[in-house]
Formats: sequence, structure tokens, C-alpha cells
Amino acid sequence: MADPIERAPDIRRWLPACYLLGLCLCLAPLIQTLGSLWPPRFDEATWRYGAVGIFLSSVGAAPLGLLIILAVALALGHRTVVQVVGVLGIVLTLLVLMVCGAFALDVLQVRSIVRPAVRGGFDLTAAKAVFTGLIVMVTLVLISIAAFRNVIAEPSRRRGRRQPDLVVARADGPLEP
Repeated sequence: MADPIERAPDIRRWLPACYLLGLCLCLAPLIQTLGSLWPPRFDEATWRYGAVGIFLSSVGAAPLGLLIILAVALALGHRTVVQVVGVLGIVLTLLVLMVCGAFALDVLQVRSIVRPAVRGGFDLTAAKAVFTGLIVMVTLVLISIAAFRNVIAEPSRRRGRRQPDLVVARADGPLEP
């Protein structure tokens, strides 16, 4: 069965545009967070709580962007891009993990100044943000694993020329060990 990409050469022309789409989806959470929270006030726990909440509510687009980039890189045979996606997935996972840890500390600090009447909504919002972060981390790890497995499974074409498979047999009888 022929590769769908080889059967439809027109697809190859627009696949690189998907790299741009994936990049936009990866950068959208950062742009949205920075645009909503400028100027930064890192010394205020309430500002950090809001900033991380906004970031974690929009960070779900980043794994989708990485997945699009990974799919296009695999379809086009761009091995280096596949490796970069794997590394970026791990780096973003660690970033989200650190953000969730800092967010948990900010939640504890801000919770003490929240009125008891709205504390339930505050706790629910914080739990939703952390749950979203956990889902994003698992997704990023799975994308990284897929990228690294594909890099390992496909030997590099630059290491040497692939020799044709050679089968030698005698036509007059069975092969002897």
C-alpha cells in the first residue's frame, strides 16, 4: 500500500504551513498571558495567582501545536524537527510542573485573604487549574515519547549509504548451514 503523502503530492505543498499553525498554537498561551497581565507584579501573590490561572487555562493549546508539528515532521521525514519536538515536550512539561508547584504555594497564601463566602469557588478554580496542568503534562510527555520512539525507530540517513539487501542462494538445492 502506497504512502498517502506519496499518493497525493499536492499535500506536500501545504504541509509546511502546518508548522506555522503549530507554532502559533504553542505561542498562544504565552502571548495571551503576557498580554493580559502586563506589567508584571511578581511580588504580589494575588497577581501571581491570576497569572498562573490564566496561563494554565490557555496552555492546553501548546500540546495541540506540538502534535501538529510532530505529525507534519513525521509526514515530511524531518528527523531534526521530530527531535526538537521531543525535547520541547519535556522542557514544557518541566515548566508546567514548576508553574503548578508555585501556583499551589500562591493558592495557600491567597486563600487566607479570600472571604469565606467565596472560598469554595476559589478552591474549585484552583483545583481546575492544577488538573488542567496535570493533563497538559501527561499529554506533553506522551508527545515526547512518541517523538523519541520515532527518532529511535528510524535510522539516520546521513550516517552512511544504505546498502541494498543482498540475498544469495543456490538454484540447484537447499542452502547448507
